[in-house]
Amino acid sequence: MFRHNEIPPFQYKENDVSKEHSSQPICDSVLNIIDAVESETKNAPLNKLMEQYNKIFQQSLKDVIEKDLYDDLLALASLRNLFAHGRDLFIEFTGSWDNAQGTLDKNPLQKAAIRLYHAGIISDLNITMQNYIDFTDIFYNDDALLYFYQSAQKVEDKLGNFLDFPPESFSRYFMKLPDLEDSSVVAEHYSPLAPQLSILSIYLLCVLCILCGFFISNLIPGKE
Repeated sequence: MFRHNEIPPFQYKENDVSKEHSSQPICDSVLNIIDAVESETKNAPLNKLMEQYNKIFQQSLKDVIEKDLYDDLLALASLRNLFAHGRDLFIEFTGSWDNAQGTLDKNPLQKAAIRLYHAGIISDLNITMQNYIDFTDIFYNDDALLYFYQSAQKVEDKLGNFLDFPPESFSRYFMKLPDLEDSSVVAEHYSPLAPQLSILSIYLLCVLCILCGFFISNLIPGKE
């Protein structure tokens, strides 16, 4: 916008005399701020991008996409970090072997587990030595994958509908996530090798599409 549209001179009064001055110094300062923010967003983690969004726009991200999707996004980010860094899934247990009880406190799986439980994909958060392998396997299955993928699509829609500045509304700078109707589509398009690779690639795709598309384009209105 500042780069491609002429900004009128700044008008002011000095000793009751009307004067005007070029607005270019102000435009240059604003452009420098925008460039600095753009630079910070390029390799920023999700939490940093969410902070930037909340600083720049009049409504916080949580208010725009609402609590359920916000919680899904945080859970997705946690899983993305877990898989991207190649960390094994783990559950801590307390008690004797026969009666050991698993806990998700301070576990990177906690946020995702709670969201999947509310969605009915995880039926029970009571983790024992007898069911913990089946419990951790849930995070690799297609139901969990598609749940977070569809949440990412909903976040896209919410952010897109929130755009009320016409140049942004009519000029989109992102590719929308395609619909994945069933697990065969996931396997065909994203990973013929293994569920672990499939879930990692889709999590990365979700995050990158949302952040690179919406956040960065919104931070730089009218930039080509």
